[in-house]
Amino acid sequence: KFMEEAGLPQIGRPTSWGREYVFPEDFTKFSSIELGRWQSRMEALWAYGLQVLGKEDSECDEFERLYEIKLGLRMHEEAGKNGKLVKDMLRAIAIKSDPELEALTQTLVARRLRVRRLDTQVKIYQSHLVRLSREQSRREAEARIG
Repeated sequence: KFMEEAGLPQIGRPTSWGREYVFPEDFTKFSSIELGRWQSRMEALWAYGLQVLGKEDSECDEFERLYEIKLGLRMHEEAGKNGKLVKDMLRAIAIKSDPELEALTQTLVARRLRVRRLDTQVKIYQSHLVRLSREQSRREAEARIG
């Protein structure tokens, strides 16, 4: 919704590959057209991955802010019942004593893990793109010299 209001078009999911691909170990035998295709596809995956990561990360942050408010209120209630406790212990008691908060905690952990996984995947796409770009640069340098 925010992106629509900002007037920024969203990137559609790349469709040139299926659910997985095998990244080539050796590009030296690729034609210039093949190398260009791989670069174009990797750029599309990288850009789309960044978009998905940004969306998930911002939604996770929003969820976490609301979670922290609910947790803080519950910890306040528990502090009144249990006297003076260490913050971590109070946090654990608050989560365990409230089924909704316990479920929210599990959801938050899962969302954080998704953000980490997306971040890693985006870095993989970027790494592949850098390797393709280096091969193109190597070819251009050879052409100038040769």
